[in-house]
Amino acid sequence: MRRHGLVAAAMLCGLAACGGSGQESGENAPPAAEPAPAIEPAAVSADAAQDAISGPLQAADIDAYARGMAKELEQLRDARERLARAREAGDDDARTMALMAMASPDIDAAGAAAAGLDPARYGFVKNAIDTVIGKLELQKGLASGEGTQALLDQLGDPYDGLSGDVRAAMQPRSEALSRLRAEAIGIRVKAAEG
Repeated sequence: MRRHGLVAAAMLCGLAACGGSGQESGENAPPAAEPAPAIEPAAVSADAAQDAISGPLQAADIDAYARGMAKELEQLRDARERLARAREAGDDDARTMALMAMASPDIDAAGAAAAGLDPARYGFVKNAIDTVIGKLELQKGLASGEGTQALLDQLGDPYDGLSGDVRAAMQPRSEALSRLRAEAIGIRVKAAEG
């Protein structure tokens, strides 16, 4: 059955190449059809591409960040375990490989995949959320000291610039998001120290 299909396809290609239509050429032949215009894919402007990466945060980005960071932490924990085994065994090559794994762009790529975001968009989302979390943590640190009101005023609202729905999605989860970020930083810092 498949052989007959291949033969038929070959015959159709042959007819198309020869221009065979079953009519003889000459005055009675229909005029040649004009070629169809080439269909080009719509060009995406540089501005539209940049907006897809660095457009404002959306409420869904909060969940994407959490999924991505959870995946990054999974990989960082694995590298930390490999590093501990290498140090215990005195294996400098394995130690170097584990340290390199912690700094590998593969971790960000895995986070982006788990987040369901383009890597560039994931990087933007991470940076935007980490900035808010960093400001919140700084506020907490400053609030415990005296004479820091001027610094708190200068820091401003960490959520400033976010839409209402993003703020509403992020505020109740800020502590959990902060823990994800802190653990990822902590793993890397401790690995570098030891």
